[in-house]
Amino acid sequence: MLKIAIFNLAPIEELQYTIDCLDKIKEEIIDAQIDMFVDKNNLEFIHNNKNIHEIIPLDLKNINIFNLKNKYDIVNYYNKNKYNIAIDTQGTLKSAFFNYQLTGKTAGFKQKGFKNNIVTKFYDETVDLVSIVEKKQKTKELFSKIFGFEV
Repeated sequence: MLKIAIFNLAPIEELQYTIDCLDKIKEEIIDAQIDMFVDKNNLEFIHNNKNIHEIIPLDLKNINIFNLKNKYDIVNYYNKNKYNIAIDTQGTLKSAFFNYQLTGKTAGFKQKGFKNNIVTKFYDETVDLVSIVEKKQKTKELFSKIFGFEV
């Protein structure tokens, strides 16, 4: 069984691009177990998706020095699942950091800029966003590169 963690704390519009790719992933990797870490406000949007094994709601919007340990512990609890890969489909410093703590193999977007260069250090596999303009296409490219088939 291939255990996959997908981190997407983005608004519903961007989350939809990730959800659109799940059918193809489950079709190609029948025994894939997909867990999604999502913003707690997006739960209703993905609640009944047959491709998702577990939905983990997170509230990472108001992270500060006083509650960082608590947020870290919440995500770290899921380390017990022993994911084969953790995929960050958002690409922020916050999502990359929490994605990184889930597993040894990680994937996400490579972007230009100082802050984004730091984010890239959290990933083993990256897709370069410089040449991709459409957000839907960037998500498909990321999954295609990771799994080796067209999504």
